[in-house]
Amino acid sequence: MKNLLCLLYVFLVLALICCSSWTVWSNSSCKLINIKEVRPHSVSITEFGAVGDWITLNTKAFQNAIFYLKLYADKGGAKLFVPAGRWFTGSFDLISHLTLLLDKDAVILGSTNPGDWPVVDPPPSYGRGRELPGGWHRSLIYGCNLTDVIITGNNGTIDGQRSIWWSKFRNKTLDHTGPI
Repeated sequence: MKNLLCLLYVFLVLALICCSSWTVWSNSSCKLINIKEVRPHSVSITEFGAVGDWITLNTKAFQNAIFYLKLYADKGGAKLFVPAGRWFTGSFDLISHLTLLLDKDAVILGSTNPGDWPVVDPPPSYGRGRELPGGWHRSLIYGCNLTDVIITGNNGTIDGQRSIWWSKFRNKTLDHTGPI
């Protein structure tokens, strides 16, 4: 009987995951939402000149798109759509009231050039970088004190290429701590 209840519970959880999207809000509780109804305004990253060819650096396109979408933060927010392709980029900031939606076969691919990742001061609780004293490279997708942010999609991928950073760390070629 206990196994049957556990199996039923697992089935119900899987059914909810398959049929719904989950969002973590700033108070750390999850709520079911319909992604299509959340944001009244939507743009594609291609509208800002991004090219999903794995070669073109799209950092400015992501930054410009998100800067533009900031206009809609107090109007129900906005959605940035990333279509299928390999979108090579450095670090970029998110904003509140934003949905980052990755299409099937969309890959946001982090640059391997440390110059494409801004160096920031470590949080006071860390005191210094982990590998080296001083600041560290900011993460690929960054946000601070944000509310109502959704990162979702149809099996898209966010790949910060951390293995490249570990290789640089092992070879002692990093000037700052790698992205967190």
